[in-house]
Amino acid sequence: MYYMEKKQIPWVPIFLFSTIFIGFISRLYLSLTLPIWHDEAYSIWASTTPFFRIITGFTDPVHTPGYYLLLKVWSFVSMHLFWMRLNTLLFFLLNTLILYQLGRKIRNATYGSLLVFFYIFSGYFLLFDWNVRMYTFIDTCILLSLFFLLKKQYILFGLINIVGLYSDYAFLWYFLPLGCIYVFYSFIKNDKEKYIPLKIIVVDTILFILLYPNMILFYQRGIEGIRWMEPYWNPAFFIPYFLGSHDVIPMTVVLWILFIIGGYQVFVKKCPFTIRLILLSAVISLAGTLLSVLTPFKLFHIRSLQIVPLGFIFCFSECAMNIRTLWKKIILIFILILFIGNYFTHAYLLPIQPGKYIISFFPWKSVIKNLTYENGTTFNILAHNLPITYLLRWGLMYSLNGNEVLFSKKYAYKEIQSYTELTPNCAFVYRGLIDIFSCPSHYSSIGRY
Repeated sequence: MYYMEKKQIPWVPIFLFSTIFIGFISRLYLSLTLPIWHDEAYSIWASTTPFFRIITGFTDPVHTPGYYLLLKVWSFVSMHLFWMRLNTLLFFLLNTLILYQLGRKIRNATYGSLLVFFYIFSGYFLLFDWNVRMYTFIDTCILLSLFFLLKKQYILFGLINIVGLYSDYAFLWYFLPLGCIYVFYSFIKNDKEKYIPLKIIVVDTILFILLYPNMILFYQRGIEGIRWMEPYWNPAFFIPYFLGSHDVIPMTVVLWILFIIGGYQVFVKKCPFTIRLILLSAVISLAGTLLSVLTPFKLFHIRSLQIVPLGFIFCFSECAMNIRTLWKKIILIFILILFIGNYFTHAYLLPIQPGKYIISFFPWKSVIKNLTYENGTTFNILAHNLPITYLLRWGLMYSLNGNEVLFSKKYAYKEIQSYTELTPNCAFVYRGLIDIFSCPSHYSSIGRY
């Protein structure tokens, strides 16, 4: 008698594929529907500036130049907003792959899948994985650095560290704690295995200073450039922000408990060194942020502390991996559902209440969609002379040139200096810091930003 073997359902691949698919589709939807916002406009504008100004830091003294160079190359194909955002979406997908491989290397496929799940459904990473900013790319650099370190591929480890440091200071808040940890293990614990990574970290630091010496010159301007974050340097704001729960207090409590349980399991129980390394880097950066609140020296840009939320997702995964009994598994399923609900809640609120996520959308997408355009119409733009209007004005011209809305045409426009330049048949289209008028005319020219 032959017995048919019962086939086991491959739950891990199904779980992993479903998670990545939902995460990608939801982020793709955000990238297609959300308007351009202030910092995105700055990133795209920065990529259009001359190469020399980018590499010397004059384009942006608050961030290192590498990411803008990447955008400059990427924009050779197109300047359209969706194309520019696609860059970030691809790095998001790469992050899921690296996280899975990292988790599988540290423990097993289940652990890798949990890391991917907590990353994808994080209310923190949701804010970055669809827009034209450097933070998702920095996550890629951090994860690759950890992966190469874990595999002892030290040349690649050294190279990706240089790329990360040169791309944004966000990498520094992972890199500095990493150096401190390896100094401790090399000289205090006398662990000779840690000497090689430590030497590479020292060499990377020297090479970075040689590559970008102007960071010393721009230090004060960089500090002044993050002063606007002062209202958010409050633990009541930035801890829920890093956790991804934001102003949802019950979710914040649940996530903080998971973080404590996961952290306890990492440090008290026998745990792979890589997990301790990630969590220590996150804790050191978080502690530094908390201490800086009490001093006048505010060095930490809240958006730049990517290592802290990455440390959180490793804690959450560690907590989930140690659940064994039936009731605890039911609790785990409930927690996973909470994560999904929290994620989609914030995805829904993002376009409605962007301010609480420290995002400021430009209004031009809805303005462009509502324009009534006929042959011979020129849109006259009057920008009020305020510092805040520069990027607003640039963003409007970017949109009028057909770069924000998919399949949008280019609109004829011109800038005017006063209302006296308007003809009687001009009509208001938009009133604000920048006024837009629709003016029928026999002559019009396509403006350029």
